[in-house]
Amino acid sequence: MLRPAQDLGTDANENIKVPGHARRRNPENAAPGAACCAPTENAFLEILPMHLPEPIHLWALFAAGHGLHVMKRASLSTVSRISGTKSRAQWMRTNALNLAIRFFVNAAAFSYWIAHPDAATHVIGSIGVPMNLTFEPGHATAAMFGLSGDSLIDWAAAKVPFLQKEIPASD
Repeated sequence: MLRPAQDLGTDANENIKVPGHARRRNPENAAPGAACCAPTENAFLEILPMHLPEPIHLWALFAAGHGLHVMKRASLSTVSRISGTKSRAQWMRTNALNLAIRFFVNAAAFSYWIAHPDAATHVIGSIGVPMNLTFEPGHATAAMFGLSGDSLIDWAAAKVPFLQKEIPASD
C-alpha cells in the first residue's frame, strides 16, 4: 500500500523517496523553473507502481494467441476459391457467433489449466499411461494455448459426438 508523499520521507540530498521508482527531486530544493520538478497533471500516477499481476499477462498472451489464430483462419478463408468471403472483416462478421462460442470454450479450458496445470497428467494416468504432462502456466505456454486451443477444439469436436452439436465449425 502506498503512503502519502509526505510520509515517504527524503534522503540526505532532499530527494523524495518513492519505492521501486527513480527518485524525484524535491521541488522545494530545485532551481527555479527546473523541468524535472514542474508539477504535472498526473503527478500522483508517477508514484504508482506499474506492475501488472501475472494472471493479466497470461490472459493477454492467451487472447493475443487466439486472435492470431483467428486472423490466420480468416486470411486463409479469404484467399480460398470456395469461400464466399472477400475480406477478413467480412469473414469475422459472418462467423462472429461461432468465434464467440469457440473463444468461450477455449477460455474455459485455459482457465481450468491455470487452476489445475497437472490435469493432463491425471487424465493420461487414468488410462494407464504413466507420463508427466504438467506444464506450469507461463508466458510462452499461455500464448501457445491461445494459438493452438482453437485447433484442439476442432479435434475434440471431431472425436466427441456430443461436442459436434455444441461447438460450431468455422468456415
